[in-house]
Amino acid sequence: MAGSPGTAAKLAASLAGPLAVIDPDLVVEPRRVVSRIYRDTRFARNKSPYKTTIWLTYKRPITDWQDAPAFFFEIAADSYRFGMGFYRASKWTMDRLRAEIETLLLILLGFPTHGPLARGD
Repeated sequence: MAGSPGTAAKLAASLAGPLAVIDPDLVVEPRRVVSRIYRDTRFARNKSPYKTTIWLTYKRPITDWQDAPAFFFEIAADSYRFGMGFYRASKWTMDRLRAEIETLLLILLGFPTHGPLARGD
């Protein structure tokens, strides 16, 4: 296993400050951020009781969390990964995100984002 729950809680607490700077609405309490170490083996072929990775997930405390991004960290014995993303985002959210990315690319490439030459107008 990739560490103990206590180690993961310490890591979660140390990441709370930097992530709160990015988004002050994120839940940062370690008990709500760190994944359980026990696997749900009811329907799994592998009946080992423990997960082989530990997840830290920082998301907003809202019921409609699919439309808000989350930050995640996955730690295994021999690897790690991290990122930011959506889980099951709505079409409306993805359309807004794509529009923001398109606008950012236009700005970075030096194209106007308003006026007669913007987006083929």
